[in-house]
Amino acid sequence: MAQNAPPIFDVRTFGALGDGTTDDTVAIQKAITAAEAYLSAATGRSAEVFLPRGVYIVQDASIAWTATPILSIAASTRRLTLRGDEAVLKLGANGCATSTIRLLGSQCKIIGLTISIDYEARFAANASWQKVNPTGGAGDGPTGFEINTGDDNLISHCNVIGGKTTFLATDTILQGSDCFIIVN
Repeated sequence: MAQNAPPIFDVRTFGALGDGTTDDTVAIQKAITAAEAYLSAATGRSAEVFLPRGVYIVQDASIAWTATPILSIAASTRRLTLRGDEAVLKLGANGCATSTIRLLGSQCKIIGLTISIDYEARFAANASWQKVNPTGGAGDGPTGFEINTGDDNLISHCNVIGGKTTFLATDTILQGSDCFIIVN
């Protein structure tokens, strides 16, 4: 018996434009949240959040140093794929988030995304960062990806440009068991 393909939650359906100027943060998180709701309705399901080719501006509104990520996949989430097709998540200058995407779920995948961090602009625009680390030391800027507490996760064919480093493995916080990073 053929298994049905998992549903695809296209971020454009939720209002994302990917035009490089519009803040798409809320629309992308809405797509993630809708996929999570679908997954929570029954066990054994899979779902995909899809970001088509484009540049998606993502930023947080916090003006004080925070450990809150810009986009988040909940700890209860299982079997969610976040997939990009030449999609770039570009961090805006606003906000003080510590990570761009935080993955707390298990058996999840992030595939084919590039995260672009204009570290200098974010540092210059945020007095909170300047107070915590006035010289721009390590740990004062956002990471690209953060996998925290989940198990059996995968980040594949992704890149992080800017920030403190442009190499994915050193710009990713990886915790949990059986989690893997595959660098292009």
